[in-house]
Amino acid sequence: MTGNKRSDIVVACVLFAVGFAIFWAFRGLGWFAQDEGVLYYHYLRTHRGQLPYRDFFTGYGPVTLYLHAGLFSLFGVSLDATRVYMAGLHAFSGVLLYLVTKRVAPRPYAVVPALLFFSLQPGDIADMAFHNTPYPLWYLVTFFALATWTMMRARETDNPRAAAAWLCLTGFIGGVTLFTKQNGGIFLLWGATGFLASFPLAEGGGSEGKGWKLLRGGYLGLIPLSMLFLIWTFISPQTLGAFILPLAGLAWIGASQDFSRDAIRRALAGAAWMTLGVLVATLPWFAYFAGSIGVWGFIEALFFWGKYVDRQLFLAFPMPGRLTAFLIGGVVAAWYCTHVLYRYRTRPRPRWVVLSAAIVGGSFVSVLAGFLLYNRAEVGRLFRFEYNPWRMYQTSSLGIDSTLAYLIFPVMLGGLLVARRQMRGDVREGDPDRGSFLCLLWMAICAVLLYYPRMDAAHYVSAAVLLYTVGTALVQIGARRIGDLASSPAWRWAYVSLVVVTIAFAANLKLAPKVYSVVMLRKAGEAGFPLIETPRETYAFERLNVYFPIYEKSHRLFHGAFRDMIDYVKSNTEPDEPVFAFPAYPMLYFAAGRDNPTRHDYFLANNVPFDEQVRMLETLEASRVGLLVVPSDDNDYFVDLGRPYHDLLWAYIRQEFYLEKRFGPYDVWRRYEKESGSA
Repeated sequence: MTGNKRSDIVVACVLFAVGFAIFWAFRGLGWFAQDEGVLYYHYLRTHRGQLPYRDFFTGYGPVTLYLHAGLFSLFGVSLDATRVYMAGLHAFSGVLLYLVTKRVAPRPYAVVPALLFFSLQPGDIADMAFHNTPYPLWYLVTFFALATWTMMRARETDNPRAAAAWLCLTGFIGGVTLFTKQNGGIFLLWGATGFLASFPLAEGGGSEGKGWKLLRGGYLGLIPLSMLFLIWTFISPQTLGAFILPLAGLAWIGASQDFSRDAIRRALAGAAWMTLGVLVATLPWFAYFAGSIGVWGFIEALFFWGKYVDRQLFLAFPMPGRLTAFLIGGVVAAWYCTHVLYRYRTRPRPRWVVLSAAIVGGSFVSVLAGFLLYNRAEVGRLFRFEYNPWRMYQTSSLGIDSTLAYLIFPVMLGGLLVARRQMRGDVREGDPDRGSFLCLLWMAICAVLLYYPRMDAAHYVSAAVLLYTVGTALVQIGARRIGDLASSPAWRWAYVSLVVVTIAFAANLKLAPKVYSVVMLRKAGEAGFPLIETPRETYAFERLNVYFPIYEKSHRLFHGAFRDMIDYVKSNTEPDEPVFAFPAYPMLYFAAGRDNPTRHDYFLANNVPFDEQVRMLETLEASRVGLLVVPSDDNDYFVDLGRPYHDLLWAYIRQEFYLEKRFGPYDVWRRYEKESGSA
């Protein structure tokens, strides 16, 4: 074993241990009640033998349903076992990110994407470790990183059989992804096949011919065209710039390349091997479900379930006009200043140096200025010493989310510029391998696009993971270029130091509330200064053992109300008596051990069509559900979002049930002819 391989194994093991330790430490921290509740209850339904799509509605593929049902079979029905498993999954994703990044950046840089992935958390979810939620999107992080690595391995080998095996494995990963989260599989396969059509995996004599070149270019052009079709309802200057042009740029770079005949044959053979891998992964699932609910029934359930028509769900990340102006203005100003600086140097510099310095410098300066302007009210309170530490944390954390969202643009643009330069033959000292970099870029951009065009804080932390790797490659390229600004290496080290300090600040700010929730104490030492009189609220249900840090009084009231509501439901119903939670409290079923007799556990906008609601009412009547839980606030997010679609359900609830008990944000309603229980 060579020294490099031994070092890679050591680094990979250390990264795995660090990642697992971080998420294991937070395994009992909080939850995302609505979304996490429906996931756990769907896994429980599958564990009990119910058939997805037939016995209950889900918008996801069957892979994670059966995987987590298997975990319940092995370790018991609980939140704890799943979260420990998720800690292992994320640690493995960190190792994969390292294996991918070290192919486009030096080893000291290669650990950065994994550490960013471990530490960055969405700012609007401060009282839980978002990574611990068993979302299928976390599997997409693993699958995209794994498929990127297998594609790189296929490109690196000179053995055609080994390359075929790696490509077949890539297709298998794509097929598993397709039946995990459907759009994720589509975009992963777009990225993999787009790279195959963009970069020759073999060299040889003879031109590919005009017909093959036209066919290859047509396929590459079809990818951004399909993306445009997917988001045509939501098209705007923002979505066009963020979600169409980068993919079109990649397609253009790929279509402009000249392939040899050998390269074309190998690319076609690679596509065939990849297709075989997809079929191996998907056909068993297809046969099982098609035999149970019919071919069309399975296809319709998996790919044609109801879409949300409310545009609020699909706005791109926040685009305040003033912040956008600052971003553009900062980049232009930085470019101008750098260009003027170069004019006074005796030695000419490449345009790339000017542009890279403008992108990096302008992004930092403009985002900082825009953040201060956008949050001027909080900044003003800080200078007047009128601030709430918890509110300041939230403001700062959300500001970092906004900054990261805006950095999507310069990272994708910088990656495209480097790829275009390399594919034209201009490969410079310190550049990453051009094939590996182009492969990474295809997969990274497609990973962002699968969340089209919803790019809120929660989705960004999973969508941009491979962009961390692209950004790391750009940083090390920029460090070399910036070092040319002066004869002294001080500029280069200043540049690297600025990046490191900025990343460390963001990561520490993101982890701060999670770490505090683990180490918080009742007293701050012998002086007896009270940090928080009662620092946490704990649920100790059989299936649900979690705690919540109490930062403000409202947190205590909210979480205490949920515990009291669950206790009330359990004491007023029999273990086999069905209950109903509407529109999005499926955590009730999981925590209380009571079941929903209908097919639908989660109502978001119009994801449950009218005819399904009619069948639900028939089921509720037939099972004589006597108790249900709804929000007490008529402006609750899920209530307000589904208001145009749920008149039938609300009319039924108000006609057949009456309000019996209120626990903070939760109302317990009882059927008129049913009597109250022991509580």
